Amino acid sequence: EERRQFIAGYRAQSAFMDSQAGLVLDALEKSGLMENTLVVFTSANGYHLGDHGNLWGSRTLYASAAQVPLIIAGPGVAAGQVCERVVEIMDVYPTLMEHLGMKSPRVMDGESFAKLLKNPALPHDDPALTSVLNYGPHSGVAVRTAFASFMRWGRDTAELYNLQTDPHELRNLAGDKSMSSALRKMEALLEKEVAR
Repeated sequence: EERRQFIAGYRAQSAFMDSQAGLVLDALEKSGLMENTLVVFTSANGYHLGDHGNLWGSRTLYASAAQVPLIIAGPGVAAGQVCERVVEIMDVYPTLMEHLGMKSPRVMDGESFAKLLKNPALPHDDPALTSVLNYGPHSGVAVRTAFASFMRWGRDTAELYNLQTDPHELRNLAGDKSMSSALRKMEALLEKEVAR
């Protein structure tokens, strides 16, 4: 019963946010500002609703918690398109700066994906780095590509998922000897992204 109430509360919260976003869009439309406004909608984190062995909340590296919505609409943005490329929230600022024809500061962690705003089908192979700082041994870091997700929890626990065949990250392949090459590749990618 408590689980059902929690999920209902989460859905109600999402519906409320949707209605509030609608009010903002309606106000932009009525004021005549919509045609000159770039709208960006995102979130700080996703949320577990009892998945992955009854996890709740957002402090993990799994896609349920790490992936967030990112909707960008406005002048110069391909309308009605879905882009399946992996990007990071820190990429939004340099993307908006480039899209608006403005210069970004020289030193910044994010990288622009402005080309995807016009054509979401273009190649974009940048991985996304996620980290979680929890108390005790449950802190970790992960790297995600369009094809795989690799997580390192503490120093000793690794998880590897094939996102093409297991998009919900339920079958850990880190201990599968046939995946040792992919594991080493993702470990190296994680180290590279952490050092960046």
